[in-house]
Parts: sequence; structure tokens; C-alpha cells
Amino acid sequence: MSDNQLSLLDGITELPWGTADKQRGLPHKDKACDFIATFPIGTKVSTDDFDRWGYQQGYLKVPAGYKKSSDAWKAHLFDRHKLISKLNKAGCHPRMDRPFTLVLIQKDYYEVVAAHEACRKSRGLPRLASCVKLLRLHWSYYLQSVHWEEFPPYYRDSAKSVFYDVETIDQQVRMIINRLVIKLENEQRRIESYNRQDAKKLPPKGGSE
Repeated sequence: MSDNQLSLLDGITELPWGTADKQRGLPHKDKACDFIATFPIGTKVSTDDFDRWGYQQGYLKVPAGYKKSSDAWKAHLFDRHKLISKLNKAGCHPRMDRPFTLVLIQKDYYEVVAAHEACRKSRGLPRLASCVKLLRLHWSYYLQSVHWEEFPPYYRDSAKSVFYDVETIDQQVRMIINRLVIKLENEQRRIESYNRQDAKKLPPKGGSE
């Protein structure tokens, strides 16, 4: 996307997510362009493939012959994480022709996901639900361990009130997440339907309209 096109977005203030900072990821734009040229959207990338690409491009120094428990390998994991973060900052920006982000889909595997699909494929929603569930579990452990007879009755009543609020948050978060998942799935179906209709309008290869 050109600077002129980006400037048109500056006047859009009604979008709740705002507009992209022009400087976000800019120093790493070339890295993002190199990456997407090698791994197009939809590609599943193993960490080995990623390390190989990073080494070939001069972005990573992959330690050879070191155990994965070694300090050298741990330092490499940190450098890999930093590089992925730089790619995501630069790649997930409207200045890119095809904005993308890297989403972890399973251990040692990422998927190159188009920006408009990232919300649906992100692991953020399950993680949020898991965090709230874990909070409730930990708080239950804490409160189960208290010797309540050593405290005045109002202390337990206050703890019960707070814990009920945590339970309510847990239930509401799960309900909201389920609603979001349904919305995202419906939106994806609309996008796919739109793309199919758009494809039908294209002239055949070698033909003209």
C-alpha cells in the first residue's frame, strides 16, 4: 500500500481499533517482504525451516552442535522469538500488499495467516479463557487453605463475595468467547462467499472481459 493510500486512512476515526502507526515495524519492512516472498500466506512453517531461512538471510545465527538445553540454544530461541516479533510488527501493517502475521498452531509449527483471518486463528481467545479458569482454580486453592477459625466472620464473607465475582467473570468470559467464535466463523464464511463470487467475475486465463 502506498503512502498516499495510508494517508487516506488517517481521517478514519470511527473505527474502534484505530489506524496503524506509520512507524510500527517500519525498520523491519524488508525482512517481512523477504519472508512473505519465501513463505506465502497459508504456508505452515516449522521452526527448523524458519531457522534455516533466518540463517540464509543473515537474520539469525543458529548454533550448530549444541544441545537444546544449552545456554547457546536458549539464546537462539530468544533471538528467534525477537525475529518473529519483528516480522509480525512489520508484516501486519497496511503498508504491506498482503498483510500477514505468524500464528503458532502447534509445537514447533507456525502458520502464515492473512491479517483478516488472524483474529479467528489466533490462540488469544482460548488463552484468555484458560487464564480466567486458572485464576479461579488458584483462588480456590488459596481460600481452601485458609484457617478461617483464626479470622473474624466478616473476613470469610468478604472472601466469598470476591470469589463469587471471580466465578461470574469466568462464566461471562466463556460466554463472550463462545459468542466471538460464532461471529468469527460466520464472518469467515461471508469472506469465503465474497471471494468465490469475486472469482466468478474474473475473465478466464488468456481471455478478456
